[in-house]
Amino acid sequence: MAAEMDVISQKIAVDIGKTMSDHIDFGLLCDVLTQSCDWTDVDIDRDLSVSSYDLQDWCEKNLKGKWMTHNKIWLFEKASDATLFILKWA
Repeated sequence: MAAEMDVISQKIAVDIGKTMSDHIDFGLLCDVLTQSCDWTDVDIDRDLSVSSYDLQDWCEKNLKGKWMTHNKIWLFEKASDATLFILKWA
């Protein structure tokens, strides 16, 4: 039983580390794109009545530039796309 708990604890630690790493990596990417490449970042409330997949689907159908997301942070290459997104979802 103790060996199983060690394996579970290690799995949890790896998962938490991966989540933290992904968050930090996206934060750095966000900083580079917004400060050096004029992308726009939008932080939205995740308590929306729609899923992240619905938001991504809407972006694919309605936006002209590149965009990306991680958790509640959205990045838009075109300021006009960020404006449309805010008007629709924020």
